[in-house]
Amino acid sequence: MGYPSDLTDAEWALIEHYFQPRDRRGSASLHPRKGIVDAILYVVKSGCQWRMLPNDFSPRQTVYDHFSRWNKRAVWETALDRVNALHRQNNGRSASPSYGMSDSQSVKTEYASEERGIDGGKKVKGHKRHSVVDILGNLLHVSVHAANCSGTVAGGPVMARAAEKYPSIEAFSGDAGYHGTAVKFVDETLGLVLHISTKIKAPPRENGDHGKRGQTAFSTFYRIAVMLKKVVCPRFLQHPHGQGKLVYVMEGEVFNVAVDVRLGSPHFS
Repeated sequence: MGYPSDLTDAEWALIEHYFQPRDRRGSASLHPRKGIVDAILYVVKSGCQWRMLPNDFSPRQTVYDHFSRWNKRAVWETALDRVNALHRQNNGRSASPSYGMSDSQSVKTEYASEERGIDGGKKVKGHKRHSVVDILGNLLHVSVHAANCSGTVAGGPVMARAAEKYPSIEAFSGDAGYHGTAVKFVDETLGLVLHISTKIKAPPRENGDHGKRGQTAFSTFYRIAVMLKKVVCPRFLQHPHGQGKLVYVMEGEVFNVAVDVRLGSPHFS
């Protein structure tokens, strides 16, 4: 009997080749690759410690060794990029995005974590995960750094990496926290545009209209239409809260945290 975090056979078929060994020489593996991937997804979804992995999975040290090895080979990122492209095409869009949306979120970490800082605005001591997503909410790039690093300073390199991976990107958007350094960096270094989202005010109510809270049907539609792009990235950042290991980061390595964010994306959960 499987777990809710397990990949289906159809899902596994899409990414299986990324997890196969590069060198076919030597004896065959004792543990199926899909079982190891399912074990890793179980840890990310449930938030349990490696040593508490259920016995019906492969041995925990074997699972962790593969997790670490695939991290170094960027297998998770490559597989997710492939699934993102398929998801875009299934929604009638080109495989590569033309627009990226950036946002960040601070999360608490344990005492021994690397690059730990205090986000004064959010009153959170720990990491800040900085993500760029497309219009559908697909993760394009994620970077994890200390929470005390401001968005306008850290946002530039994150968007630069996204633009490097996807040369098709023509512009980015972000909230008011990206004013200043990030806007200048995107303009002068990347040669692109960073659109800054601001608070939206609905048009004035028409005479004679007594809609709820003074909104006409047009004003309501206007607010919804303009806010759509602005909420895509925050919605992605909220999604990983369903993944136990991402709510309160317990990993000492920042690199592993970034991998956890990728595994917490909608396509892997």
